[in-house]
Amino acid sequence: MPQTTLSDVEIFLDEETRAGLMKVIDGRQESFEMKIALPPEKINTILKEFGIDKVRGTLESNGWEWDFWQDYEMNDSCVGLGSAKLFVLSGSGWYGGIQFAVKDV
Repeated sequence: MPQTTLSDVEIFLDEETRAGLMKVIDGRQESFEMKIALPPEKINTILKEFGIDKVRGTLESNGWEWDFWQDYEMNDSCVGLGSAKLFVLSGSGWYGGIQFAVKDV
């Protein structure tokens, strides 16, 4: 039986994350939650590749609980993908998990 390597896991997480993020961007889902997630910086890089690189404001955090959130805006190059224009990436270092969702305005 072949052994799973760290590289295999990273590739799987990258592919699953890309697919989940795109479902939110193109309107098939309202949110995508990652229980085992890539680092937020990697997710930010993927979003930039998809044309979601307009970060609105700064990374917000509530400090000791390690909760964070960052708002994103869809670029003009993404027009036609979905009706949502604003998104939020949020997560918790204490409880785990990261979520990418349509931002309610």
